Amino acid sequence: MYEVKIIDIDNQGRGIGRINNKVIFIENALVDEIVKVKIINENSKYLEGEVIVYIKTSNKRVKEQCNYNCGGCNLLHLSYKDQLEFKENNIKKIINKFTNLNININRIIPSNNIYNYRNKITLHVDNKLGLYKSNTNEIIEIDNCLLVDNKINDIINELNKLELKEKNEIMIRVSNNESMLSINNYINGIDNINVDTIICNNKVIKGKGYITEYLNEYKFIISNESFFQVNTNQTINLYNKVLEYANLTGKENIIDLYCGTGTIGIYLSKYANKVLGIELNEKAIEDANKNKKLNNINNIDFICGDAKKIIKGLDYKTDILILDPPRSGLFKGMIDDINIINPNKIIYVSCNPITLARDLQELSTNYIVKELQPVDMFPNTYHCESVCVLER
Repeated sequence: MYEVKIIDIDNQGRGIGRINNKVIFIENALVDEIVKVKIINENSKYLEGEVIVYIKTSNKRVKEQCNYNCGGCNLLHLSYKDQLEFKENNIKKIINKFTNLNININRIIPSNNIYNYRNKITLHVDNKLGLYKSNTNEIIEIDNCLLVDNKINDIINELNKLELKEKNEIMIRVSNNESMLSINNYINGIDNINVDTIICNNKVIKGKGYITEYLNEYKFIISNESFFQVNTNQTINLYNKVLEYANLTGKENIIDLYCGTGTIGIYLSKYANKVLGIELNEKAIEDANKNKKLNNINNIDFICGDAKKIIKGLDYKTDILILDPPRSGLFKGMIDDINIINPNKIIYVSCNPITLARDLQELSTNYIVKELQPVDMFPNTYHCESVCVLER
């Protein structure tokens, strides 16, 4: 074991120290704490450690409410006020490190609920049901997760009563009134679990095969493969910020790139002239068209295919471009495609500040980044959503 003083925090909320002039990253360690650690991973550039004993603790440390050690709640040892401060500072550090841009970064929008906010969880089965311990395939058995909707915890407790032996993956999703189970392999007794729909290996074995959720007046179908933000209440705050940045007058044409199941485009459609959603995933586009019909919207269309090919042949004057890419950010060459579209305004929604910073730096050749708004979609974790507006 080594004694380490924590001198900083990295962008994943891990404490940073040194052992023999080599950087070590330690989960659940705060600045100025002194800890005894064991090394759990070593490579040529850095070490990773696990706290065995706290010799000195920070006055910012709070008592953790969770007895598990899955690694998911990596900021649970900080008060919520300090979590928000960490996330704001983290985004500022990343923007300053990876860009030369002077961006106005607003105070983070906090979440009303810091527990029981998640509408989705993916669990693993191998003689027991639980979550993977951070960076391992070791299953931490759980019966109650602090972050998920209590309807999910009720379902977990029902699942734990079944005979769970074979390897499996179980996804649970809930909305305000409905619930869904999606499993890789059939489990005896699964049909008796109190949920609205069950899908096994992408085949519906109970219910209609999807659940529905409302975002204000809009209703959305959520299938087992659909992307839907995990914090429903904060999603409304996020989309309201997108709507504010769009500043629509009813005359604008919008392209919603990476549109998924059409949630953002549908949310904005009432205030726009025309919305066009583009998405590579066929199932997502299928759900997007169902959502269009469900909400009786006539001024939105969806195209399934490679954005690069679609954009080059598109006869569509674009006033506003919405970007909501995966964590990897914009794919290679997308900046050139955006210059072909040539929108007056870009609204970029991101769950990864590092790839966001990279893309903003590239976009700044032709666009001014006017403002960035952090939104805390994921309390008690280091993750943070951002939305920013750029003008040509």
